[in-house]
Amino acid sequence: MTLAADTPLAVPLSEPAPPSGPVRFMDRGGLFGLLVKNAVLTLVTFGIYRFWARAALRRYWWGSIVVAGDPLEYTGTGLELFIGFLMFLGIMLPFGLVYGLTALLQHANPIIGGLLRLVEGLGFFVLIQFVTFRARRYRLSRTLWRGVRASQGGSSWAYLRLVIGWTLLSAITLGIAYPWARIATTRYLMDRTALGDLEARFEGRGSDLILAWIVPYVIFAGSIVLLITLKIDTTKEAKPSPGIFLVGLGYLTWLFGLLVYFLIELRYTIRKTRFGEVQIGSLLSVGGLIARIVGFGIAAWLVLVVAMVAIIGLFMGLGGVHAGAGASQTLSIIASVVAFVIAFGLFNILRIFWIDRAIVRQICDTMSMTNVDRLDRIGQSTAPMPSAGEGMADAFDIGAF
Repeated sequence: MTLAADTPLAVPLSEPAPPSGPVRFMDRGGLFGLLVKNAVLTLVTFGIYRFWARAALRRYWWGSIVVAGDPLEYTGTGLELFIGFLMFLGIMLPFGLVYGLTALLQHANPIIGGLLRLVEGLGFFVLIQFVTFRARRYRLSRTLWRGVRASQGGSSWAYLRLVIGWTLLSAITLGIAYPWARIATTRYLMDRTALGDLEARFEGRGSDLILAWIVPYVIFAGSIVLLITLKIDTTKEAKPSPGIFLVGLGYLTWLFGLLVYFLIELRYTIRKTRFGEVQIGSLLSVGGLIARIVGFGIAAWLVLVVAMVAIIGLFMGLGGVHAGAGASQTLSIIASVVAFVIAFGLFNILRIFWIDRAIVRQICDTMSMTNVDRLDRIGQSTAPMPSAGEGMADAFDIGAF
């Protein structure tokens, strides 16, 4: 079964071919039209087309990233992702049964029901770690450069044990060990990543990221302390306490600090990664990306609020001609749902077109590589290829692109 979305892009590069060198983002063009098509077909197929949409979008991203004069290639298909999703449904069936039994037991015995909820949560945590690892392995197995395939080695069980250990340590240290946990899991993945027979190595240390982590950590801890100190209780006062706004401001500042941290961590990961003798560097501007993301967020929400009001008004105006007073409430609900779906789809399209593309472009265009000539001597990978896509990851929306 082959759909149009599973065929390679025939659109030529919209910019001149780059000189032979490190990494460049060369826009293939047609991204906005692809996003609109994906959104419409996903909507009319009640979400089934999303797997083919994801594959088509990856082909755009991969094909726009040019390394040493040659673009990457993504060979995965929507059908593989769809098969992976069907496998995921089979795995989730027992979880659904457990969830139903837990709901019944909570009424009869709250203690046993609570313990089962805890077991259920741990089960989901374990499942998500498996999903994350297998999704990365699948994406790399479908990534080619000059016909050479990338691969992810290692074991999902070993990765799970590593994540559980570092999660417990992070919890015991109240989050202070988080940078070390991130570095440990990144090292496990990167040290088992390869392009053909050229193996990657990651040389990062958690202590190098502690200053970037301490800012959002202190803000989050301060918000919790403030919440406890002020003893905020909205049920006793009709008018919100000023402390609520301070805690809300602290929460937003914490999210902003997390965004800064993850961008710093991304740049650090690139700088500390090498493939054999090929060392990678990065001059990624964190401040520039933050300004673009925050600016887009403010502008997008203003535009979408106006769009939703306009859609609801148009819908009510057209329907009001034929609807009586008794149907106005139902019509209002339908109009709100339609407006939300359209606004959400538009927000997603604009986010990918303006933000994701800018991030990928800056990551690529600020990347440097030494000993690039070593790439001319890469041999083909002999690692086994997974046969199904990461449908589980797609269901949880895990992973890049």
